[in-house]
Amino acid sequence: MWALRNAFLPDGEIADVVIDGERIAVIGPGVAAEIPQAIDCSGKLVLPAFVDGHVHLDKVLIRDELREHDGTLTGAIQAIHERKRRYTVEDVRERARSVIEAGARSVAVIGDLLATGHPTKRVEQLLRALGETR
Repeated sequence: MWALRNAFLPDGEIADVVIDGERIAVIGPGVAAEIPQAIDCSGKLVLPAFVDGHVHLDKVLIRDELREHDGTLTGAIQAIHERKRRYTVEDVRERARSVIEAGARSVAVIGDLLATGHPTKRVEQLLRALGETR
């Protein structure tokens, strides 16, 4: 068992984080007082495991339009590429706008759009969709 002492948490609280094995056992002020193996985190922000929460606006809301596949990564990629060949500027714009309006703020668009044809038009439409939702 080990701990992080005096960690600044995302909610603004300063607390200890006690880790048992690979799991957080307890979080709270002073809970690591008796834990000899501890790191002083005074003045440091402790965050949960990093999860890349971005979305590809050109791929959002297409699951129901993908053909069934064998469940492998290769099958999924092939199904997505088949759907991407049917993209239109308006199609991408409307799906992107729906997700932006729902609250998506971290997006990845350029790489995929450059690989699917009409990149300039699609980027312009996505930027327009972003502007319409502000």
